[in-house]
Amino acid sequence: MPDLRRKISEFDAEKTELKHRIAEALKMTEEERTRRDAENAKHKARIEELESEFRDRIMKVEQKQTLNDNSSNNNSSNFNLVADQVPMFPLESDSPSSINYNNVTEVSETACSEKVTYSIDEVSQHLAQLCDKAIDAEDRANRANQEEILCWCLYWKDFRDQLIEIIRSNSGKFGEKKVRRSQELGLKVRDVLRDSF
Repeated sequence: MPDLRRKISEFDAEKTELKHRIAEALKMTEEERTRRDAENAKHKARIEELESEFRDRIMKVEQKQTLNDNSSNNNSSNFNLVADQVPMFPLESDSPSSINYNNVTEVSETACSEKVTYSIDEVSQHLAQLCDKAIDAEDRANRANQEEILCWCLYWKDFRDQLIEIIRSNSGKFGEKKVRRSQELGLKVRDVLRDSF
């Protein structure tokens, strides 16, 4: 009978320890969720800030491009007027003065097309989606861990109830084999629970 009381007190101690561990795990999960939510909000604010900066830059480039287009149209009409008055000399293709300025204008016109804006928006949206997926995956992992802990707690409770029922059915008499078997099983459950934390 003293062994039985000792076993019951050990079960009560384990129960208290498990409750404490579950409370700790839930607290850690909540802290992690709070930290992750704050981090997510920080990332979203940074993404919005970068998108705003990018839009501002695109607007500036487009304004400069519009100004360049207008000035190049004016310059080309002036160039045509002057070209009629200046005699034409053949230019050597190797000389630095033979740079084709039309190519420079074409490159500057195509440097910032709408495709760049679209791809940056697409990239920022993709980053936000990846961030959301990572957060969702972490939430699922935390939920799975909590469910596993709950399963082990329910298993332990069921084991304890079965042990109490066995003790009752044997009128408090417990054979040595049964004691040894239940002790071994109890130790295995305790080790598994410790490993899961």
